[in-house]
Amino acid sequence: MTRWILSCLPLVAAVLLIPTAEAFPTAMGDTLTVTTLEDENNTDGDCSLREAIAAATTNMDVDACLRTGDTDDEDEAPDLIVFSTRLAPGRIDLGSEGMTVSDSLVIDGSISGERVEIDGDRFYRIFRVTDDFLALDSVVV
Repeated sequence: MTRWILSCLPLVAAVLLIPTAEAFPTAMGDTLTVTTLEDENNTDGDCSLREAIAAATTNMDVDACLRTGDTDDEDEAPDLIVFSTRLAPGRIDLGSEGMTVSDSLVIDGSISGERVEIDGDRFYRIFRVTDDFLALDSVVV
């Protein structure tokens, strides 16, 4: 009996460590839509992932990354980055150092049932999270 109880302890501990729904955000802040798979930060009229992260971090529009939804700068809800459906399947090859995330952010890479891949070519760190959290959904790094 004691052996059975001890063998169940890891399972009980794992169940206790599963976060509850309250641990995850129920509302989102701004929504930004990535329209190019190029790794860029310029003013050419599209929205790259790097530019979308900059827009979310600074609470300002960057290039064609226009913040929509709840644009209240004081809001604690994380911003949401999504990808245009015309990008499926998507792959981003980083051309410079990774992207800094300094505000709560959710990146949803699901595009028409596909995923977005981000490749640092084993040379670049892809994300540098300095504050709050970064949640990835359907993103392969």
